[in-house]
Formats: sequence, structure tokens, C-alpha cells
Amino acid sequence: STKNNADLKPELTTSLEAGLEMKFFQGLLGFDVSLYKDNTVNQILPVAVSTATGYSSKYINAGEMQNQGIELMLMGTPVKSADFQWDITVNWAKNINEVISLDGDLENLQIAALQGGISINARVGEPYGTIQGTDYLYHENGQRIGKSNGYYAKTATADIIIGNINPDWTGGINNRFSYKGFTFSFLIDMQQGGSIFSLDQWY
Repeated sequence: STKNNADLKPELTTSLEAGLEMKFFQGLLGFDVSLYKDNTVNQILPVAVSTATGYSSKYINAGEMQNQGIELMLMGTPVKSADFQWDITVNWAKNINEVISLDGDLENLQIAALQGGISINARVGEPYGTIQGTDYLYHENGQRIGKSNGYYAKTATADIIIGNINPDWTGGINNRFSYKGFTFSFLIDMQQGGSIFSLDQWY
């Protein structure tokens, strides 16, 4: 169902990164921090096409996308003896994504169309994975406008940005215990932010 594209160009990524790693107290405490900026051109993305063509999608070189952010890792060993050692690693990362440009004069590229009038998009000036749909209409005081039938009034179009799928930040805590040649570890992984559309609540 996907149309081949013989004219695809390879994606090219230019990266800038600076980092610093330091350890103290004979390696019992340390940190690793890095800043980065990646720009990818000729981004290969799937787009929907009319099924009258015999296909439902095709791949195109869609433009340029930028990622920039910070990654931070803290490492420590609270307990160290002849038989037992406890190591902790805490990591935190924040990435800011932006669609810089799309193919030709395109300002928005729909990645997926879903129930409830919702779509996932690559929109110039916005993060990749922008969620678009209808929104409520509001009074000047910020209150939603109600209609005579008891429902709230909504926008006539479904191209209003109502969220994006990207998290504000991600992080994790890893604990590692070593005792006489045996090792046990576990990871607590977390993510803050990232919009989710609930079709149940929409219904």
C-alpha cells in the first residue's frame, strides 16, 4: 500500500555537541553533562495519498528538522566495601524539537489522521508530532462559550494546535547492587509531559 519513491535523497544530519565529564573522590562521585544541536535535512517522512492512486501512502524528502537540548547524568557510590557496593546513576534530558522547513511551500504535513477529527502533524515552526483538532470558542474572560442546546461551541476547522506528543523531559534512576560476584540492578524510568488524546473522553 506504500508507493516507492526512486527520487528519495538520503537524510543528512549536522551535529554540534559539547560535553564535560568529571569524577571525584576516586570515582565515587561524578557527573556527565552534554549540550547538543542536530539539524537533519531531506527528512524522509510518510505522507497520505488518495487511495484512487492504488496506494495509501508514499515517502518524500520533507524538509529540515532541528533537535537541541541537554543531557545530564549524575553518578555516585554511597556504599563500597570489600564484599558489597551500591552504585546510583541519575539521568535527566530535555530535547526541544522544531520543524524548520518542509518540501516546497508546504507549511504543514499530516503524518496521521485519527478518529475525533484529530491529526498528528509536522508543522513549520512547531515540534514534530503536533496534535491538531477542534478547540472550544471562548469569551474574552477565558470562559467557554455555551450554545442553547447545552453543548460548548467549537471551532469550525480542525487545524487548531491542541498539544504535541513530545515530553517536556525524560529521566531515570538506576540502582546497582554488587555482592560477592552477584549483581542486581533496577531502573525507575520517567517522563514528564507529552499530550495524549483520549477518544473515550471525546465520545
